[in-house]
Amino acid sequence: MLRDEPHVLAVSTEHPLPAKDSVGAADPADKLKMVAEGQAVAVPPLTDRRIRARPDLTAVAIDGIDPCQIVVASRAADENPLLPDVHRAAVRHLSA
Repeated sequence: MLRDEPHVLAVSTEHPLPAKDSVGAADPADKLKMVAEGQAVAVPPLTDRRIRARPDLTAVAIDGIDPCQIVVASRAADENPLLPDVHRAAVRHLSA
């Protein structure tokens, strides 16, 4: 494992939630009824670049859920000679 990273709620910048510093884990389902309204949300890790790549999205912290774990994984029997270099690079660039 490289690090733990908090989840965030990715929502439209037009949505009322970005005005909050954080939301509870139950807020999207209980208060927003997003499924019933046909809106979609995502719960990616904090550093997911797709959120920052879109000016119409923003991230809101979610209280009350465990962080996700950022890992490097490969098959146990994989003999690819590049794997040690990939692992070292990941640790160097992604470890907290």
